[in-house]
Amino acid sequence: MQKMVYKLTAVLTALVLAVAGALTVLLTAPFTVNALSPATSGNRGMHNYSRWASTVKSYLYSDGDVLVRVECIGVSNVIVEQYSKEFQLLSSQTLSLELPVWGGFYAGEDANYIICGQTNEEENNNKEVIRVVKYDKEFHRLGSASLYGANTTVPFEAGSLRCDEVNGTLYVRTCHEMYTSDDGLNHQANMTFSVRESDMKIMDATYLVEYSGVGYASHSFNQYILVDEEGYLVALDHGDAYPRGVVLNRSVYTAGNGEFDGISDSVLVQYFPGATGDNSTGAAVGGLAETSSGYLAVYSANTAGSGMAKRNVYLSYTPKDRFTGNATVVTQITDYAGTGYSDPSAGNPMIVPTGPDEGYILWNDVLAGSSEWDGLPRNTDLHYVTYSSGGKVSSVQTVEDVWLSDCQPIFVDGKLVWYTTNSGVNQGAPTFYTLDESGLTATAVRSLTSIEVTSQPDKTVYLEGEKLDSTGLEVTAYYDNGTAEVIDGYTLSGFDSSRLGQQTVTVSYQGFTASFSVTVEQEQVLLYDYNRDNVEDVLDVMWLAQRVVDGSAKPAQDLNQDAVVDVLDVMTLAKRIS
Repeated sequence: MQKMVYKLTAVLTALVLAVAGALTVLLTAPFTVNALSPATSGNRGMHNYSRWASTVKSYLYSDGDVLVRVECIGVSNVIVEQYSKEFQLLSSQTLSLELPVWGGFYAGEDANYIICGQTNEEENNNKEVIRVVKYDKEFHRLGSASLYGANTTVPFEAGSLRCDEVNGTLYVRTCHEMYTSDDGLNHQANMTFSVRESDMKIMDATYLVEYSGVGYASHSFNQYILVDEEGYLVALDHGDAYPRGVVLNRSVYTAGNGEFDGISDSVLVQYFPGATGDNSTGAAVGGLAETSSGYLAVYSANTAGSGMAKRNVYLSYTPKDRFTGNATVVTQITDYAGTGYSDPSAGNPMIVPTGPDEGYILWNDVLAGSSEWDGLPRNTDLHYVTYSSGGKVSSVQTVEDVWLSDCQPIFVDGKLVWYTTNSGVNQGAPTFYTLDESGLTATAVRSLTSIEVTSQPDKTVYLEGEKLDSTGLEVTAYYDNGTAEVIDGYTLSGFDSSRLGQQTVTVSYQGFTASFSVTVEQEQVLLYDYNRDNVEDVLDVMWLAQRVVDGSAKPAQDLNQDAVVDVLDVMTLAKRIS
């Protein structure tokens, strides 16, 4: 009996050592694949401009539990990257621009839109000059709408593009270089058009030489548009001639049917000194926002008219119920007073609503150049104020080493969020910034390089029909910045409990895989587990011996088949399980 116990112990010990050896091999041989890396670009400070703006290339929006980066990089590629709220890259795809000139992007409530175009120097009224491409939220193409001719030789020229939507209609405000005029020149102006989103049909468009009563501005070096809470179209333009200044327009009739009423009210928020049509206005227009009682516009301007005077940041407030220049209140936020090349000047400010009557205004310092003003970054200090109803602002706060870019900050989960990438030759991956009442945080995007099973699951041997049990499994992710973390959210595949033998279970996480091994064994019927402890051992021999002694043994326990259950059957059982 002692010999049988020794044999059973030896077998168990051998099994334990074998499993331990297998675990050692698995833990030292992780499976890795190529890293998922963010696209690199150079958008830092690209919202600043000296004379006229350029189209916005960088966008960020929130889609449920993820943040989505959309950016036009180069001349034809549009990257779409999804990030977690912790700024971990989750997925990436690239779209090809359908026409060669980038216009802009808009994240609608139910669909996404990319606007692009092409030049029309031949002034052909039958040539497509602007295309609006509609995508679902996973960026599958759904349709498009096009403008032909449209008095356009170069779409989106010397300005930008922005959109808003209401009642199934997309409104687009942008700019263009127009057909040759009577003076032999191709002048630039703003233009606006609307698209019915259900069937992507152009509903209305204004692109001819007009007057301010229909929201026309020429030249128009930056454009903004919103549909206010009452349903009116509100637009903001940077003009250098007709008019020369920051001009705010509001439609007389509410929007939503896709057609323009042709009439709008106009307020000259800020006049720029200088000759009519002189491109050098000494200003940059940075944003438009609505409050419950009025409209806010932010801009930086050299209101003195002197070439080397510094730009300052201004906030204008125009009441909704008194939409006039006399009722408009302008607040100067900064006081840059130097005149030397090394003295700072205000960059183009951005405005970010965080509620119906509050939000942030942000800007960087820039450096006056050797000519009038070249908008070069002076340093990386970020300045900001908060605003409240009526255009009241807080004191200026400053954070060192923080950049703005042409990515308009968004308000998500109680925080402002935006990203920047390096500028110049050394383009780089995004750094995400968050700002709230507690301060500012910067997070450089890290790329996942591999995952590894760093602790095996508790259970690695299964019987036929059993379900996989991952209790005890630990998976670690490794990143390109040298950090690592234990993760969850992975998926397991490859386990089949109907297939006997050793199997490889694959762990998948964000495009990377690792693995561990399990074994599936045939379920064994324990013929001699008389004491029902799921083991055939010496205790079963003792159990049968006791039944023989007390006469309670049953005919089924006649193991030697001599028609009697006695000590010979006990000896037979001992041999069979030894």
